[in-house]
Amino acid sequence: MSDIVGFTNISSQLGLFCLFIRSLFVFVTIFLSDIVGFTDISSQLDPLKVSQMLHRLYTTFDALSNEHKVFKVETIGDAYMAVTNLVADQELNPKP
Repeated sequence: MSDIVGFTNISSQLGLFCLFIRSLFVFVTIFLSDIVGFTDISSQLDPLKVSQMLHRLYTTFDALSNEHKVFKVETIGDAYMAVTNLVADQELNPKP
């Protein structure tokens, strides 16, 4: 079930109008990751090493997300957020 909803608030005061499509998703799983001790780790490493570490980690997460049709919501610093059952339905009890 989805419908188009007009959204007006501060954007209307700025002369903008946004449309959002509202949908109902019965089963979703939200994945959040955070690197424990990231602030300490990054303070002891060269910035390039930190960047390379995050690149390797998030490239792997992105590949797995694509493979399993998981929707990547956001990556901010050392945090990664993704949601299942938004791009394609997944089994409720997947086999390992």
